[in-house]
Amino acid sequence: MKKIETFLGVLLLLATFSCSEDMDDNVTTCANTGSCELCTFIDESRYNSTETSNYTITEVNVFDNCLEISVGAGGCGGDTWEATLFDSGEIENNQRFLKMRFTDQEMCEAYIIRTFSFNLRNLQTENSELILNLEGWEDAIIYTYNN
Repeated sequence: MKKIETFLGVLLLLATFSCSEDMDDNVTTCANTGSCELCTFIDESRYNSTETSNYTITEVNVFDNCLEISVGAGGCGGDTWEATLFDSGEIENNQRFLKMRFTDQEMCEAYIIRTFSFNLRNLQTENSELILNLEGWEDAIIYTYNN
């Protein structure tokens, strides 16, 4: 009986520590990204705590409800890079405010550029156009859509 309790205890510990970073951060998984690679999350707390100084945005495009952000950083190839886009939840004069959390654990020093694509549908309002302000990108981004 003692062996079973020990086994169950070890199993519980393994399950607890095997959670991904997103699960530890309580980031909700997005079920439908459409033609985009990733989701955009409306979360004021994570928006406020997101650091944006560990990468450079090299290009931004809006295409078919997707915000494509090209990022440059040091790395080996960018295949293991992770990005999450957070909206502040604030809408001011038909503008929304965005920050991208970027994770790069590659130890190489080559300068790599990779593009991430984020679904914008959940940011839509009753208007057919939004101005997106992405921290780290100088220009306002115009997002036009059909309701």
